[in-house]
Amino acid sequence: MFERILVPYNSGTSAQMALQQALQIAQKHGGIIHGLNVFDPAPYLTEPLLMDMGNGLPPQPVDPNLSMEAHLLKIAEDRAKESLDHLERECQAAGVRYTTELRMGDVAAQVLEAAHQADLMVLGRSGGGHKLRALQDTWVRRSPVPVWLAVGGASEPRQVVLAYDGGAKAADALQVAARLAQSWGLPLLLRAVREESRVDETTLRQAGGLLHELGIDPVSAELIQGRPAEALASLTGPHSLLVMGTHGHGVFLGLRFGRTVDGVIQGARGALLICP
Repeated sequence: MFERILVPYNSGTSAQMALQQALQIAQKHGGIIHGLNVFDPAPYLTEPLLMDMGNGLPPQPVDPNLSMEAHLLKIAEDRAKESLDHLERECQAAGVRYTTELRMGDVAAQVLEAAHQADLMVLGRSGGGHKLRALQDTWVRRSPVPVWLAVGGASEPRQVVLAYDGGAKAADALQVAARLAQSWGLPLLLRAVREESRVDETTLRQAGGLLHELGIDPVSAELIQGRPAEALASLTGPHSLLVMGTHGHGVFLGLRFGRTVDGVIQGARGALLICP
């Protein structure tokens, strides 16, 4: 189902988690991992001495013919290449097909551009600083393909949980969840969060009918009361994959997308599959 798996990779903790998740998906279900490292030279050219290059940075250029700016730029580029070398070794050890690519430019924009050539993007939930969380938020919101967000480490789901509110994007997520459950042979659970009267048993019946037309029936369907972010986060777990849409006509996946999805991401105890 996911033939081309994009992994934005820089050897950081969340990127390592994403790679391990992608390897597990590719090993079990096939697919080619595309490891992408985007190197943005702009900060090194504008404020090179303020950049955190990690341990071991020489105080002066090794090559007297290089300026400090050029020296820092070369170190950063070399480390980007080392990250992709590590990804190659991991894929080879796992027996997974792979490609790698080093791009230059704006990190957020380059990853989103590469996503147009993929079927799935895999990320690890960031526990890092504001900049990394902002990147992750941008990719989740704007990705043209589903984003698998690994939480707490790589996991192998034993069931698919579909969050549905009747909106257009929830219907797209429904199709992804149905295909995933069918192709991976997993049970599908249907859930709707009721915060207002618009979501009711009719919503569940509508989703059940759409799933039936796609050739799969949920093993259970429940209407859950509560605040959307908290209720959805409660559906996650180590062996569940929660599938949800990014936005739509509904409330909890619609106008409140920013607060709701951020709350789900932060409160999740298991993997998420967020569909555009």
